[in-house]
Amino acid sequence: MSKGVSLLSVAPMMEYTHRHYGYLLRRLSKKTKLYGEMTIDRAIAANVRLNQPSKVRRFLERNSNEKPVAVQLGATRASLAFNYDEINLNVGCPSEKASKSSYGCRLMKDPEVVCELTRTMIKEVSEWSASTNQPAIPVTVKCRIGVDDLDSYEHLTGFIEKIHNGSLYTPPDGSSQPAQVEHFIIHARKGLLGLNTKLNRSVPPLDYEFYYRLLRDFPQLKFTLNGGISDLDQVKEHLGRGAHGVMIGRAACNNIWQFAHADSIIFGATDPPPIGKLDLLMDYLQYALEREKDGDKKCTLLQPLSKTFAGRLTGQYLDRWRKMKSMQEVCDDVQANLGSVEECLTNRHPFYMMRHRLAQSKVEESIFDIS
Repeated sequence: MSKGVSLLSVAPMMEYTHRHYGYLLRRLSKKTKLYGEMTIDRAIAANVRLNQPSKVRRFLERNSNEKPVAVQLGATRASLAFNYDEINLNVGCPSEKASKSSYGCRLMKDPEVVCELTRTMIKEVSEWSASTNQPAIPVTVKCRIGVDDLDSYEHLTGFIEKIHNGSLYTPPDGSSQPAQVEHFIIHARKGLLGLNTKLNRSVPPLDYEFYYRLLRDFPQLKFTLNGGISDLDQVKEHLGRGAHGVMIGRAACNNIWQFAHADSIIFGATDPPPIGKLDLLMDYLQYALEREKDGDKKCTLLQPLSKTFAGRLTGQYLDRWRKMKSMQEVCDDVQANLGSVEECLTNRHPFYMMRHRLAQSKVEESIFDIS
């Protein structure tokens, strides 16, 4: 069940990698794999009960142009995700909420539970595949290299081996082929339960060597590397060392524009140059206008733009757009100020140049700050 291992992927991030971000990403890169926000069935059920269809859509629905796209589940039912290209189990989130709800990084202490969860998911996928005559969807696991004091390489290899073997499902009627977890996404830091998620992305040190040892010790499996990787040069470096795939996290939101070159640099594609900044903005605003008519909230639709065009439109336009009542007002404002908007996007606007010089001066000051 290791089909679909991508050379480059975007990590699942709550409140970021929803379908609106996915729309923007896919306009820049056709081949980078996107992992959507983590989903748990209790959240879906609660939003259905409260009659909040927009929140249900946020977690489960994806745009038709987003593929390849994976869903990450937190100890939930695979039947929620049969329209995705991959079903990934979260065994890496160190948050207090995840620990109290018995999913995420704490499951690295309970590999038997992970085996049961993945085996159940694979069973559901297998039954769905047999009944619909559709290809089986791979079930994968995203974990860290350890948790708390269980941080030895021996513990990691024991965990990987138990999940691979314990997730095996063989249909009793022979309706489909046996399947098991064959692809692991490895965040190359251990998780520290009790430490908040932000600090868990920086306090535990990175150890890429654990990842590369896994490649040597489990040649029958596939592994994607995650953690501390921020640009395509680093992706190429790790792929050159033999990584099966590389996943970018926060930098995928802070610098989405780098994916405009991903298809050619990472995948060797010779497609035409991607869409330009102004064209992307106009395209997305038209998309957002249609999504608002379907019930999506303006604040959620504007959220991807705050990162995509950060430093260019922030302050000059985005702050103003957030106060407007509808996406139609936003679109009208863009049309009325099209020349100025284009200047902002091409870094020629005086407001942006002032912000850039101020940021540069702060960087220069920080070089000498030893406090």
